Amino acid sequence: MSTARVYNYQVKNAPPLREAKVSTKFLERTKTSQQKDRITAVVVNALIISFALFVACQFVRGTFLNVDRYITLNSKMANLEALNLQAIHQNAVLKKKYKNYNSPAGLEGLARDYLNLVGENEISIILKKS
Repeated sequence: MSTARVYNYQVKNAPPLREAKVSTKFLERTKTSQQKDRITAVVVNALIISFALFVACQFVRGTFLNVDRYITLNSKMANLEALNLQAIHQNAVLKKKYKNYNSPAGLEGLARDYLNLVGENEISIILKKS
């Protein structure tokens, strides 16, 4: 059959008006379902975009906070290094004093300086400031 004959056959054998109403209802339902599908797609795309923006904002925020934390920790580390050098120097001084005080001459010097003790056959003279 030719295309024209098929078309004429379909037009002549078209369903009655009652069946046409059913098909219009079906078309209306499919149209509304397509609109719902479009709305759903738009909402899903909006959610995906908002989530991506949220993640990007968190990434930028985290980067800036980490830079700030890095600067803060570097300044604290510099202060602690200076404090450590002072402690090392003070420990060296204390070790020298400890070695001096362990010797008999060092103990005698401590006794003379802090306890005002004198050795045998020595006279202690204390000058008072007025």
